[in-house]
Amino acid sequence: MKGESRAHGDTSDSCGEREEFVRRSKETMNISGYTSSKLTGLKLYGQTKYDTSVVVKRKNENYGRVTEMTDSYTAYTIQDVNYFDYPNGKTVFVMESSGLTEDMITAEPITKEEVLFGVVSSPEIQSQIFIDRGKISAFEGIQRLGEVDNMGDLVSYGYGFFKIKEQE
Repeated sequence: MKGESRAHGDTSDSCGEREEFVRRSKETMNISGYTSSKLTGLKLYGQTKYDTSVVVKRKNENYGRVTEMTDSYTAYTIQDVNYFDYPNGKTVFVMESSGLTEDMITAEPITKEEVLFGVVSSPEIQSQIFIDRGKISAFEGIQRLGEVDNMGDLVSYGYGFFKIKEQE
């Protein structure tokens, strides 16, 4: 019976391998490595720069929060990635991943129309953009301030557009 269905294109062996691969992919694993510190993205306005009880929001969505501050490290989470900043300047990230899931795998053929090989069309303008150069509006600073969500954005916005004085 199996030989008979195989003659009609049975792919049970390859499907079984795919199911085994997807089943193993649902097991979670930790991924970690070194990166640069992302702590300034969680900096708050005012006297208290970092607060473990405050969830920082960006564009009205939860962005991250500082989870622990000790002498040996600072722990924080940004978009489900855990970061640990150490006094020696190193930052370690740790995140949980399940690898590939069944939703990420599709079995669709890629087809190309041979008639269109080598056909190139001329560039098409889809929108008109006006760039105002050299004129500074009196309200430009206020308008740009609306694009900033937290202290980290304020520091890094526009290659130093905002002049920030730090008080000790």
